[in-house]
Amino acid sequence: MTRRLPNLLCLAVCGLWLRGHWRGDQFWYPLGEGQICAYSNRGCVLVEVDNFPTGLQPPAWEIFDSVAAPVTAESFAGFVGGAGRWSVRLLGFALGEFSAGSLPVRYRVAVIPYWFLALLFAAAPIHWARVLRLWRRHGGGHCRACGYDLRATPGRCPECGTPAAVSIGG
Repeated sequence: MTRRLPNLLCLAVCGLWLRGHWRGDQFWYPLGEGQICAYSNRGCVLVEVDNFPTGLQPPAWEIFDSVAAPVTAESFAGFVGGAGRWSVRLLGFALGEFSAGSLPVRYRVAVIPYWFLALLFAAAPIHWARVLRLWRRHGGGHCRACGYDLRATPGRCPECGTPAAVSIGG
């Protein structure tokens, strides 16, 4: 199961990336004095932490039309209707802090592009595919140093002299 989880995460990220071109998703979770929101649309995930008074509002998930009303790094300042600035903007990543006009609300925002998340979650499946390929090539019954077939000489590799490790398979 642990080897399948990265595969599922990679597929989920790629699915959300594609879905974000037509539909957006918004998830929010109330904190003590504010909330954390995550918007998924238009090729990025925008995570926002604010001190907006939420009361006892339960966590929620909402779907919105990301074509008509995208929530992206470009539109966030207009979305909150206040002042602020992006302190970092590079390769689709962004970090910023905004205020909500006359309200005493501060928004701390991070934008993470889906291409980065896809690469991040694809690293583990790529690693396991490489390990599996090497194991099949140099697995049971073969020398771990050079890959020589040890079925005829199970104690030591006649090719490179490496002592044979105890292995399952043959």
